[in-house]
Amino acid sequence: MVGDGGAGTERLKKAAPLPLQVRNETRVFQEAEALKKQFAELNKVYPTQVLRTKKVLLDLMTVDEAIDSMEAVGHDFFVFR
Repeated sequence: MVGDGGAGTERLKKAAPLPLQVRNETRVFQEAEALKKQFAELNKVYPTQVLRTKKVLLDLMTVDEAIDSMEAVGHDFFVFR
């Protein structure tokens, strides 16, 4: 019986290391669980649905033209091509 100080306890103490495949599967499982926890925390902060979408037509412009346009509208970013 395990825990009685007999031979069963000795076998538990001297268990062979886990095979490489089992160690890898355990590591992958632990990483996946950690990611699930991270996503759960992020979902508390950020919405899980799209709140708004917008389609725009992009005009061809140089970097200098894009900088001027960005400054004109007062945005922190500007999308151009």
